[in-house]
Amino acid sequence: MQAIALHVALLLVFIRHLRLVLNPVPEWVFWLNQWGLWAGYFLPVLLGLRLVRRFWSPGLFRFSGFSNYFPLYLLLATAVTGIMTKLAFPTDLVAVKVTALNFFQFKDMAHAWPGGMFPLHFLLGLVVIAWFPFGKLGHALCLFLNPRFTTKADQGLRQLDNPCHEIMTRPVTEEQETAEQLEAYESLAAYRKRLKERWSRQGVKKVLGSSERRIEHNGKVR
Repeated sequence: MQAIALHVALLLVFIRHLRLVLNPVPEWVFWLNQWGLWAGYFLPVLLGLRLVRRFWSPGLFRFSGFSNYFPLYLLLATAVTGIMTKLAFPTDLVAVKVTALNFFQFKDMAHAWPGGMFPLHFLLGLVVIAWFPFGKLGHALCLFLNPRFTTKADQGLRQLDNPCHEIMTRPVTEEQETAEQLEAYESLAAYRKRLKERWSRQGVKKVLGSSERRIEHNGKVR
């Protein structure tokens, strides 16, 4: 639920900012403008919850790296500076729009920039745009590149299915469930100890190694 709320909030905030880079501004942007304002206020809370989730879960914390934390911190800094630009350091909206339009249209930038937190917020926004296609934020492009949506049966083409769908929907076996429990342990040694205890209760006396498993199927006990 947190993930859905975060994605909806990001989309609404993005739509709200379109009024600063489009001229004329489409009417539907004004319809969602107020929703984008409230989404921007809740965005730091949602990002903070995602960070807490990564620190709280042992499995997520162990496998999280720069590519996981950097987008969250970047979006959090952008959201906080945006709120400060709105509330703590009010900025002339006309000057902001002139600056944004001139920048994205590659026009003269000799005019005075808006003060306050806007330069920092604008810089962080540019970093988000630059990072988007190369980092984890780029997974949003999958919505448009997924073969399930880009191929149509009425064109005589076979509609492609997600190759991971069968794996994700397949019933979980006992071995897979045991392997997935690795995330619940602090170390690999603790996981191996727990696994050996389970094998002992089931009466397993020996686990064959990789070389022993290569015995040909010739009637011998493997």
